[in-house]
Amino acid sequence: GGAAAALYFAAALLGRVAPPDRLLAGAARRWGGAMRAAAARKASLYESGLVWGMLPCGLVLAALLTAGAAASPLEGALAMLAFGVGTLPAHVALAAAGHRLSASAAAWPRRAAALVTGAFGTQLALRGLAALGTVGHFALGPVALW
Repeated sequence: GGAAAALYFAAALLGRVAPPDRLLAGAARRWGGAMRAAAARKASLYESGLVWGMLPCGLVLAALLTAGAAASPLEGALAMLAFGVGTLPAHVALAAAGHRLSASAAAWPRRAAALVTGAFGTQLALRGLAALGTVGHFALGPVALW
C-alpha cells in the first residue's frame, strides 16, 4: 500500500496522473463542512483539537506526542503553541518564495521530489517483494536496500 501510494504521488508530481487533491476534493469539502459546522455550534477547544489532531502530518504528530508527555495540560498546550509559533516563519517563507519563483524555476524541485518519492516507492515495493520471496534481497555492504 505504501509503495503504491509513493509511486502514485511521484507520478502526480510529474503530471502523469491526476493530483491527489483532485481525487480527495470531495473528502476535503466534507472535512471543511464538518469544521464549519463545529465552529457554528461553538465546539469546545477540546473537540476542535481532536478533529484537527487527526490530520496526517508527521511533524504535528511528533509535536502532539511531546505535548501529550508533558507534565500538565498547560505545559502540553504551551508545547503545541511553541510548535505553531516555531513553524510559522517557515510557512510564511515558503509561501513567499513560491510566489516569486517563475514556472520554469519551480519545475526542478518538483522533478527532484518526484525522483526521490519514486525511488522511495520502488524501494518499498522491492522490500515487500523480497520479504515474500518473489525477488532476492540486495545489500550494499552492511546496508540492506531490499
